[in-house]
Amino acid sequence: MRYLKASDYKIGDKIIFTHNGKEFSGFIGDSFGEDGIFVILDKSIYVKKEEFAHNPQGYNTDIPIKSFDLYNDEGEEFHLKYLRKK
Repeated sequence: MRYLKASDYKIGDKIIFTHNGKEFSGFIGDSFGEDGIFVILDKSIYVKKEEFAHNPQGYNTDIPIKSFDLYNDEGEEFHLKYLRKK
């Protein structure tokens, strides 16, 4: 499946990021040359992060994330294939 590369996005572009089957709107906040972009969502998404999400009882909780980096051909849950222009 063909998806846009980081260089296809410009700062300020309105975007849609798909996470766990739900769509979240936002925009491109920064660019890291040809290889990466910084995404800022209008609403937080929740991800499991075992190493950072322990409560005192020892079980995992969700962490809200509203902004993150995306790089060409990197990542699994956070990948450019889940991003599109609005």
